[in-house]
Amino acid sequence: MASSGSFNTGGYGSGDWYRYLNFSWSIQSQSIANNTTTISWTLKGAGGATNNWYVSGPFRVVIDGVERYYSDTRINLQNGTVVASGTVTMSHNSVGEKSFSASVEGAIYTYAMNVSGSGSWSLTTIPRQANITSAPNFNDDQNPTIGYSNPAGANVTSLQACIANLTGSTIYAAYRDISKTGSSYTFQLTEQERQNLRYASRNSKTLSVKFYVTTVIGGNTFYSTLNRTMTIVDGNPTFYMNYKDTNATVVAITNNDQLIVRNQSTLQVNITDAVAVKSASLVAASCVLNGTTYSGTFSGDSCTFNIGTVNISSNTNASLTVRDSRGFTTTKDLAITVLDWVLPSAIITMQRHDNFYSNTDIKVDGSISSVNNLNTMTIKMRYKKVTDNTWSSYVTMQDNVAQTFNLDNNYEWDVQVVITDLFGSTTYNLMLSRGMPIIYFDRNSSSVGVNCFPKDVQSLEVDGVPVNRNIMTYGLTSNITSPTANAYTKIPLDNEIITGARLTANSNGVKIGTGVSKVMVSAQMMVVSNSKAGICYLRIVKNNNTNQTLAWAIATVPAGSESIISITPALVEVSENDVINLMYYVPDNDDYIYGQNISTTTTGSLTWMTVDVVG
Repeated sequence: MASSGSFNTGGYGSGDWYRYLNFSWSIQSQSIANNTTTISWTLKGAGGATNNWYVSGPFRVVIDGVERYYSDTRINLQNGTVVASGTVTMSHNSVGEKSFSASVEGAIYTYAMNVSGSGSWSLTTIPRQANITSAPNFNDDQNPTIGYSNPAGANVTSLQACIANLTGSTIYAAYRDISKTGSSYTFQLTEQERQNLRYASRNSKTLSVKFYVTTVIGGNTFYSTLNRTMTIVDGNPTFYMNYKDTNATVVAITNNDQLIVRNQSTLQVNITDAVAVKSASLVAASCVLNGTTYSGTFSGDSCTFNIGTVNISSNTNASLTVRDSRGFTTTKDLAITVLDWVLPSAIITMQRHDNFYSNTDIKVDGSISSVNNLNTMTIKMRYKKVTDNTWSSYVTMQDNVAQTFNLDNNYEWDVQVVITDLFGSTTYNLMLSRGMPIIYFDRNSSSVGVNCFPKDVQSLEVDGVPVNRNIMTYGLTSNITSPTANAYTKIPLDNEIITGARLTANSNGVKIGTGVSKVMVSAQMMVVSNSKAGICYLRIVKNNNTNQTLAWAIATVPAGSESIISITPALVEVSENDVINLMYYVPDNDDYIYGQNISTTTTGSLTWMTVDVVG
């Protein structure tokens, strides 16, 4: 940057007669307000002896592209002769910068221009706009302070600052004058300006803003900006909360809608007077109770959660959360008073006198939930013969007090006890057996029952199970000399030995009688393979059906040799009227299945099946 300058033209002549032109300039003044510089300039003769001269002229001076001097008058040009001088005012550009050039022509001795010269310079810059040097990220409750520099000082027409959006289309904090000679400014935001910022960020916790410093100087306006972020603080919504029991029937018992009865009350939780602060809006709410989350939306400033019945046994807390449009949330715990309640229960004893007579004692020890000492209990009972369809009328009973009823001991009875409190009831269904003596003598069947009525002839039975055994062994009398090959075939057992009355011979098998559910089965078969070795099978089945096999055995019989195939005792389940059969499988029809022992010393069968009742 230059505040002065000069240049020389070419010369003419030699020695003491040598002459040339010198151009010089210097800044006379600068106007910050007008953004201009005024220079003074001089064109002089130079060179050789001071007392020597040439007649010279014409002369031309061009400064900043404009001819500033021209003369065709001939003069005596000596060293130091002032040819011309003057001033020039030049305007700088918008940033205060200016470059210019100057050129000179002249005629020394001759009439034609024979010397020239030129030069270019950049003038000292004129201070123009102020610039922001610093600006903070800030929150909506603060008054942000910016730093700036204003090199033009008091010469600026106007110096202002504001806060706007990034495009400058919306002003959040209005322009205000800042010190022309200062270096920082603190925005004392008005409540309305804070609301402007908050409203612009109503759906976000942050807002991108732009700080502006605007300079007006010489009729021109200049801007300096910095982008920063404003953050919303303390933006959590506020609200109140409550709950109540909306079940009018339960409230009529508790006389207080703040008492929630387990599995009975209809719980409603309410958010009221909710406020989304700092220009945000209410978006949603939630309620977490007993591990379940309930979502809700606002109607105005309220939100209702219809929870319904709750299976909670003691006092609990509901966690309520309100969320606003910025994503700020507030969570509060709501204490809820819960009274435990479960269905009534009872321990019931029912016994005929001496386990036999019609007079029957019934005692009900009932239990109900206290429900804050508000609950009461009633007990009622009714009965009918098992074979009847119609019940007796209900009879009210006292808690934990034995009462006697006459229930004919010749019949079984259905007895129903209902325990009721103010909220619900539990029904117990019991069965009273026929009167059962400790010991009973049945003269008709010559049997004795201990704690039962005997079912068999000439038997001793305890609790319905015969003490004497029921067992049957069924043997094969004749040999099977041409057996069916490669197919399961029933063995025609025909020689039975029976003890007891629950098993009988039927269709070459053993038939199951009344009251039998479990038996032990076992069997044996003797087979001779005459021609070739082979695999033989023995099965015990139900109802002549191999799909209902109860037990089985397998053996390889050598050619020309006999083998015994045995089924060891096995416990199986049966039903009344089932028929147990014994089946064989042999590979060749010239095999033999032996029946009566080939020895003459015994009549026992070599092939047989035994069924023994055990339950």
